[in-house]
Amino acid sequence: MKKNAYMRFTRSLTSPYTPQAVLDAYDKCKDNTGRVNRCKVNELFKQYTDSNEKWGESDLVMTAEARTAQRSHVQRRWMLRSDWVLKNVFSIFGHIYTYYIYTHIYIYIYMVAASYYYLLPAGPDAEVQQ
Repeated sequence: MKKNAYMRFTRSLTSPYTPQAVLDAYDKCKDNTGRVNRCKVNELFKQYTDSNEKWGESDLVMTAEARTAQRSHVQRRWMLRSDWVLKNVFSIFGHIYTYYIYTHIYIYIYMVAASYYYLLPAGPDAEVQQ
């Protein structure tokens, strides 16, 4: 039973659905050379078995989710108009400059196309303009 659970544990570490907190905890189990410290991995396995082999119910993931929820709550605050202008001034000027460039390119292409239109004959039977 324990061997099967440990195999499921090792597969869960390489699964794409593993929570980021678990992957970070597994990375902390490694030393500088990349070798795994078996004692720390066994502690991680114990947390896995204590949570009925579901990482979402483990204390590791629950504390990480609570920490990120508190962090995102702290970052929200009201922004003054002056702060908003300072934050977005470069993107606004970037949009204006892009609009300016695109309109001038469009006008240039239109003028070139119009000049070709007036220089070319009207059809296969038309005479060339002198």
